[in-house]
Amino acid sequence: MWAACTAFIVNADYAWFSHFLHRAEPSDEGDFWQPSPHGFRAIPPGAPFFFRLGAPHKAIAGFGFFARYERAPAWLAWEFFGDKNGTDTLAEMAARIETIRRRTGSPLFLGRPQDYEIGCIMISQPVFFPRDERVADHADWHPRIRGGKTVDVASGDGRRVLAECQERAAHLRPGAEGGAHVLPNGLLLRADIRRLYDAGYVTVTPDYRFRVSGDLIDDFHNGREYERYAGRVITVPPAPGERPDRGLLDRHAQAVFRG
Repeated sequence: MWAACTAFIVNADYAWFSHFLHRAEPSDEGDFWQPSPHGFRAIPPGAPFFFRLGAPHKAIAGFGFFARYERAPAWLAWEFFGDKNGTDTLAEMAARIETIRRRTGSPLFLGRPQDYEIGCIMISQPVFFPRDERVADHADWHPRIRGGKTVDVASGDGRRVLAECQERAAHLRPGAEGGAHVLPNGLLLRADIRRLYDAGYVTVTPDYRFRVSGDLIDDFHNGREYERYAGRVITVPPAPGERPDRGLLDRHAQAVFRG
């Protein structure tokens, strides 16, 4: 069983981080890809995922929520996620993959670099902090850590890191309404479903059932793709305090959902 209070701190590539920081529009999703796929089971879906920058920065520079893990060739990851892979072009992404694989001694082949299979760690609702907003390193971070480490965010310095990141993050609810960037204040949804949710074409009831508006079929030719999810109970964290707020779900169903 996963610990409900577990989060992950990862060493992020500065170029990848900088791409998102300077992106014209905030991204609803980001692909923190592995140049060689080796899986990711450190935390459960919905858990916080912190982006750390190494020397000379040595700070937490953003965070989001782990959504899912997938394996795919680089070209397909680009087809799916585009610049949400952290580069401006597929060629730049492929070159970066090959450079990292050479540096780490990973197997190389003579085919196209964009054909390398990568591991896609998908992060929902990522937020990236400019220099003066960054959060001090976790007290237990050791400079010899290469990939990342799990931390407890229910107590100690992990709790401090999460609280400070939340203070700096864009709100999931409109700022004037005082929403907070915490998981119970929002829903961890696939990017396309998140857009339909925000537009009122789908909703989640207070008992965590997925509903689809009849308007979706009328307004979108491919709307029937989502009907297969109608009536299903969504997966929520085991800890009651980390589940989406039932009051906010009811509010969305009453005020935003198209029925």
